[in-house]
Amino acid sequence: MDLSKYRGEGGSGPRDNPRRQFESPGNRFVIQEHRATRFHYDFRLEMVDENEEINPLHSWMIPKNIPLEPEVRHLAIKVDNKHLDFLEKDGEIVKGAFGSGEVLTWDKGKWGLMKGSIASGQISFNLFGGIVKARFVMQRQEDGENKDHWLIWKASGY
Repeated sequence: MDLSKYRGEGGSGPRDNPRRQFESPGNRFVIQEHRATRFHYDFRLEMVDENEEINPLHSWMIPKNIPLEPEVRHLAIKVDNKHLDFLEKDGEIVKGAFGSGEVLTWDKGKWGLMKGSIASGQISFNLFGGIVKARFVMQRQEDGENKDHWLIWKASGY
């Protein structure tokens, strides 16, 4: 999948997103279908960030959605953290805007950290959604210039 045309528009670097002025109710997640130029899923985890005054949504673009079969690994590409408004984002993103296309919530719920961290490059967590109720593992791939590439898989036995 050639992502060269998206370079400089996304990635995991900081972005000047507006800060929200309210408390977060907890560890929420959302998986959204994103009917953009290339269809994919957006996976977002609400997480306390020690360097922020808010709980950002750590976000990944997953071309094939999160895997529902144990040990099947899918590519997840880390993109900019989003603000909490993206938990409820459904509808059309206007043409010409970054990420234009239709966004529909596929699943949402709560999540719980088992071990690891985004900073360490490996995280194990449980999802408690309407569709997905399972343990997952994500691991950053250290393959040269693709530092935003992660793998996600459903843990065996869940």
